[in-house]
Amino acid sequence: MFLTFEYDREGALEVTCDQDGRNYLITLLGRIASGDHEHLSTPAWGGDQLSEEFPNPDLAPIHQVTIQVR
Repeated sequence: MFLTFEYDREGALEVTCDQDGRNYLITLLGRIASGDHEHLSTPAWGGDQLSEEFPNPDLAPIHQVTIQVR
């Protein structure tokens, strides 16, 4: 599975994934209940949901993403 989040200095977010990463993200978003949250992290940050191979050298890597549903 390949899934990364990166951003540029102006605040634009870029998500890069393969088909497995896309399916994982869709499944995750579909199962988070109202009032719940999920953390996605790279191995360096204690997780295994995000890849550490960042494809865009001009962008800053994001090592942890928290998704919350209100």
